[in-house]
Amino acid sequence: MSWATCSECGETFGSDSGFVRHQVTTTGQPGYDADYDWRCATPDEMEARGLHRDAKGWWRQEASSSLRVSARTGFGAQEGSVDRGTA
Repeated sequence: MSWATCSECGETFGSDSGFVRHQVTTTGQPGYDADYDWRCATPDEMEARGLHRDAKGWWRQEASSSLRVSARTGFGAQEGSVDRGTA
């Protein structure tokens, strides 16, 4: 798993996608600069976008995947899937 720290706001994110989620597009907004078309979200905006702080203080996305670890089928098995392998 990768992580990212924003050079603008200094917040740390548990994934690259969490970092991207904290970027707010400013295109078409007052003061828009084509070379710098986003700003950092506030903590309230990040929570509204599905991010939360973990025990380390890093921002992480709320779990939304249906993938689960299974003792029978290994990592990435769909929840409720049937193991068709030989035992």
